[in-house]
Amino acid sequence: MHRPAKESGQWIRFFLVLTAVLLLPHCSGMVRGTQLSSTTPEPGDFGREIERLEERTWSDPDPVKRAAAHRELAALLSSAKNPSPDYLRALAELERAVALDPEGSGTDAVRDQLALLTDIDRLTKERNEMSRRVEELIRKNAEAEALREEAAAENSRLGTENRDLRAAMELSAKEKRELKTAVERLTRENTELRNVVDQLKDLDIQLEEKRRNLR
Repeated sequence: MHRPAKESGQWIRFFLVLTAVLLLPHCSGMVRGTQLSSTTPEPGDFGREIERLEERTWSDPDPVKRAAAHRELAALLSSAKNPSPDYLRALAELERAVALDPEGSGTDAVRDQLALLTDIDRLTKERNEMSRRVEELIRKNAEAEALREEAAAENSRLGTENRDLRAAMELSAKEKRELKTAVERLTRENTELRNVVDQLKDLDIQLEEKRRNLR
């Protein structure tokens, strides 16, 4: 009677690991920055080019040129060729560009990129929170399962010691209530766990759609 709960926890862990493995290559291979920079370096040159642009964002005395450096930096950080994309930072760089040069950063390309990165940031945070909830539910589910097994073991021990139905029926009312509570708790948490997993799947679908829009 205990196997469905255990298998449910194992399936959830497998789902989380599989999701992470599948999404990591998509993050670097599917998302493209809009044409905010004239050239895109080779994958091995991203680190050096990013450092060059970072220096321009604070060293150039012209705020318009600093804004341009922020835009180019955002494009590199969200580029499909970037081996380590950082969408949250790309969003921050675009926001700085808009603050420094609202007119020059008011193009459709910048606005579209800003909207998409904002959505990705929101969905990523929601997905992380949902993943945290799943892990918490898995932990609670394991605790409830352990309590259920402990109660079952105690029941078995009493049954072995007494060896007859009457002695088994004399299990204390407190232990019976604890066993019933453990079973009810496990049932509720399994239901909540399934609901959270369904929400997590929906968030993954939304996040993937937003990433495809950045191509």
